[in-house]
This record gives sequence, structure tokens and C-alpha cells, in this order.
Amino acid sequence: MSDVFQLRTGYRGCRLSQDFRAPSRSVRAGDRAPDASLPTGRLFARRSEFVAVAFGDEAAVACTAVGVPFVPVGRGESAVRRIYDVDAGEEALFLIRPDGYVGLTTGGQFTERLAAYLAFEPLN
Repeated sequence: MSDVFQLRTGYRGCRLSQDFRAPSRSVRAGDRAPDASLPTGRLFARRSEFVAVAFGDEAAVACTAVGVPFVPVGRGESAVRRIYDVDAGEEALFLIRPDGYVGLTTGGQFTERLAAYLAFEPLN
């Protein structure tokens, strides 16, 4: 059944998957974005746009500066941090593509990396 829903499909190493976090982390660019529960509901609903998961203030500020909708994850959201393999107090950003896969992961230089990813122009 997982093949029908493409749950095993991944895009690590593809041009649209940019990883700037340690490769030992469990969620990487090109992976299907994991869902999680927040006090306000589910982390994701089906979307037709990019959305970021912002762990920390700097990541959230970058999303606002670049104009990307985002879900802020606070220090107390330990379940979400565990699912995304982000340590307590660590800042990180995951940009989720409209197809539900992680396009970008980064632990710093949030604004620059987010803007560069979104400015990518595919070949014709």
C-alpha cells in the first residue's frame, strides 16, 4: 500500500533537494515531510504552496523576510522536534514543497538559503 501513496519515494541528492544540515540527521532534503500534532492541530494540511517549518526565532524571521508561509515550532514542542530531529534550543528550517517533500534543510543562514532556493530557475 505504501507504494500506491508514494511513501517510499524519495528525492535525496536531486537538484531540488538542498541539505545544509548534518547528513546524520533523520529528516533530510528529498524526504517526505513528516506530519506531527501541535496544540493548534496537525502540522500540515494539504497545500498547493511552499510552507516552512521554522524552529526558532531566526528561522521565523527569515520566512517573514522572504515571504514564505511558515509553521513556527517553539522550544516546548518536543514531539515535533523529535520527529524532525532538531535538538532543544537548536534553530532549523525545513522548506516543504507543494508535493509534500522537503526541499531545503538548514541550520543557519536562513534568509540567504531560503531566498536562493526559491530563486532557483529550472532548465527549459
